[in-house]
Amino acid sequence: MIPVIQSLRVRDEVLKKTNGKCAYCGKGLFVNRRGKIQDEGLEPLAVDHIIPRIKGGNNSLYNVVTSCVDCNLKKSYLLLPKEVFKRILRRNIQYNKGISANKRAEIRTGLMIRYKECDQAETMSNVLRQ
Repeated sequence: MIPVIQSLRVRDEVLKKTNGKCAYCGKGLFVNRRGKIQDEGLEPLAVDHIIPRIKGGNNSLYNVVTSCVDCNLKKSYLLLPKEVFKRILRRNIQYNKGISANKRAEIRTGLMIRYKECDQAETMSNVLRQ
């Protein structure tokens, strides 16, 4: 069974796996639970789906990362370029060390298949070039 985001505790787990930084640009992030800025100079946190839900992505811990609001808005419903997708997917799966190598390979393969099934014309790099 793939873990699904259900609470702030799990959201904090997603933040931990990216070391409190945006997975795309590396900016430091804060968790805004009560509508207050906790640290000056840090960006608000967004949770982003690597494979967007509109393209069949799910809420598993392997398919979500933290991102700053700017990167989240830029990415929108688009797919990441393949090399970026693979790098982030590898980091996401490696973070979850409590699962067997076979299970990690199964999860990676499933997400790669889903990525390949998506319309490759709508990757971030293709849309931003237009």
